[in-house]
Amino acid sequence: MKAFHFPLQKVLEWRSTEREMESAKMRRLAEELQRLADEISAVEAEIRAVRKRVLESAGPGSPRLESWDLSPIPAFEERLKKAAAVLQTRKVALTLEVGEQRQKLLEAQRRVDLMQKLREKRFAAWTAAHNLENEQFAAEAFLGRWAAERTNGARRERQNL
Repeated sequence: MKAFHFPLQKVLEWRSTEREMESAKMRRLAEELQRLADEISAVEAEIRAVRKRVLESAGPGSPRLESWDLSPIPAFEERLKKAAAVLQTRKVALTLEVGEQRQKLLEAQRRVDLMQKLREKRFAAWTAAHNLENEQFAAEAFLGRWAAERTNGARRERQNL
């Protein structure tokens, strides 16, 4: 019997490659999402640090601050808040993109699973046919040997008579 050959092997390989590409894109998006989250945290930490420095500089034992010393602080804090808002907007959009990519990855995995199940079914059918062929060959060999022994046995009996 011929060796097992899955006629859709190239399709299975392509589907696997497609899944790997979708998986790589998913990892890249997840890394970008994490980077954005880190940037947002850094900006928020900077806002807290500015507020803390202002409060510390206005505390007892600190030199007296004049209004012109504090005047750039609100603008700087506002600029940081706008930067955080822009990053947050990008994070929301990226989160949606990650969700869409997750669906694409699941669909690609489903297609690979489908091809693998088809391959397994074809292999099971091939194995069953192969086993049947081996059984038939063994049965024919047994019957041939049995018939030969019977014929030889009958000849010996005639020769002995």
